[in-house]
Amino acid sequence: MNAYPFGHAGFIRFKEYLYWAATSEKCRVQTGYCTLEDGEVLATTTVTAPSGKHVIIVDVHADEFLPISSLAYYDRRLGIQWPGSSTAVSSS
Repeated sequence: MNAYPFGHAGFIRFKEYLYWAATSEKCRVQTGYCTLEDGEVLATTTVTAPSGKHVIIVDVHADEFLPISSLAYYDRRLGIQWPGSSTAVSSS
């Protein structure tokens, strides 16, 4: 059994975040794969904001719930803010 400090592992699915970022924030979302030295293949998602800020997300599946810490990290990296989030994005 997993214990989550906020009661639930996350409150939005990865695919919902990507859809919101692409449609509401005009981010570009690209998916692909990378191969590690040992031959393991991982899925990658690159999200790029109109400002050019970007985040590369590795091995997160579309139906996974995002932990609040991951959501805040993506928002910070992209300079955007998910409307249901309580995290603040600095303008610097």
